[in-house]
Amino acid sequence: MAPGSFHLPPELWIKVFHWATCNPDAYSLEYQPFQSLSSHYTVDPLNLQVRTTLGLVCRKWHELSVEFLYKDIQIGVGQSKLRQNLHNGNGNYGKYVRRVVLPLSSTTTPTWNSKPLLPLDIIKCCDNLEVLSRPRSYDDLEFEFDVDSILLPSLKKLQWDYEPIAEQSGGINSLGTTLLSAPHLRYLSIRGAPDYHLLQHGPKTSLKSLKTLVISTATGPLINQIAYQWYLPSLTHLVVGAIHTTDLLCIWEIYKNQLEVLELGENPSFLTQDIISAALRMCPTIKTINYYPIVTLPPQENSGFHSVTTIGLNCGCSMTFPDESVCTYLEKHCQRVFFSGIFPCLQTVHFFGSWAHVMKQYNFGRLVTQLEQHGYQILFHF
Repeated sequence: MAPGSFHLPPELWIKVFHWATCNPDAYSLEYQPFQSLSSHYTVDPLNLQVRTTLGLVCRKWHELSVEFLYKDIQIGVGQSKLRQNLHNGNGNYGKYVRRVVLPLSSTTTPTWNSKPLLPLDIIKCCDNLEVLSRPRSYDDLEFEFDVDSILLPSLKKLQWDYEPIAEQSGGINSLGTTLLSAPHLRYLSIRGAPDYHLLQHGPKTSLKSLKTLVISTATGPLINQIAYQWYLPSLTHLVVGAIHTTDLLCIWEIYKNQLEVLELGENPSFLTQDIISAALRMCPTIKTINYYPIVTLPPQENSGFHSVTTIGLNCGCSMTFPDESVCTYLEKHCQRVFFSGIFPCLQTVHFFGSWAHVMKQYNFGRLVTQLEQHGYQILFHF
């Protein structure tokens, strides 16, 4: 690097470092179509490598880039050194931390320890923590003793891999307890779900700011918990990855006057029942529906759903190698959704994912032409 380049104003270098290490999906609090269920709960290795390398160039770059190095951390090996760097008086870098990845494997309790777990001390150093991710491990983990809980007043986004064994140890390993400790959440994602009631049965959990709720699997216990044990007055965006219960009636009933966006995941469970009609019949405020047409029943009811103005379709993995029967089904599906009059106020149609294979097998251009002739705005997101 040319020596003169080091004489750029620090403010400009900080902007350069920001863009070099930017990972907006990790911190985003807003709903993004077809991104929630596939979002990663871990630290991006390439992003970490860039952040680490910046601090090794020279002393000045180290001083300017240290806030980006500690912005996104994963608690694993080297916990004592990490705590030392984050603690007041020992670097005080905890003020820079915005996101923490805390694997379940880092908070196991195979033996009794009277002292708080070191990962909890690390989190306590992070006064401005906004995002907490709790990915599961596929190793055999032991949770024999209780774990402490910590207050998370600044937390806005929680990504949680549900593990029944860990839930029983309470504290930071319990989803129910953690939600009580994070009253200002705006975004909650839950992967996995209990088959029985392990969450709290006491007073309702109040999450007044929660706007987006993502659940990978809708089971009866989890749906009842959301409907009757949680207070979510700001909930407008609901993402359901799969449904393993008879219906979502209680969800539609409780949140019928506030839901605006519904997304269904790429799972054949949505072929077993007409989720879209049930949701729209009971929730007249839903404006947008995003789903995978190959694994989702189109609305079977003929009554017009006037609230829907936007529909997003994702071809998904099911359309990678479409055969004639798949394309025939897709054509019938689109005829039902777009040309039968069940969505009289529909204005915009979004196509997500790669539709290249569909275009080869199925006269996709004809469908787009028909949509445009009906006055729909067509947008592609590849």
